[in-house]
Amino acid sequence: MIFVDTSIFIAAARQEDPAHASAEALLRKMAVEGQTVLTTDHVVDETLTYLKRKGGKHVAFDAGQCLLKSPEVQLEYGTPSRTQEALELLGKIDGLSFCDALNVVVMKELGVQTIYSLDADFDKIKGIRRIE
Repeated sequence: MIFVDTSIFIAAARQEDPAHASAEALLRKMAVEGQTVLTTDHVVDETLTYLKRKGGKHVAFDAGQCLLKSPEVQLEYGTPSRTQEALELLGKIDGLSFCDALNVVVMKELGVQTIYSLDADFDKIKGIRRIE
């Protein structure tokens, strides 16, 4: 199981993104290999909000359908305890957004050590390996 962050989903959905080809190939490879794509509801929120703003509601809708209906995607939610833990992490590490902090909390809770992301802020987290 590998965590996938917002930046990868956005890059895969937008052909004009410089990382489009590599992000799309990465997600396709994970699907072919039957790897679980772990992400959170906050990542889906960030992804769809960005895609709607940049590409319109149809682009966001199509991406959302793909994410929510994909059998490879395991969607985790920001529960009250996870939210509190993420808030505490947010106060400790400069540069992390709340969404990033929640991602770290979920990863640690589920024992996931690898994240696909273009966001270098994850490099500050001990025990997490970021792959672009």
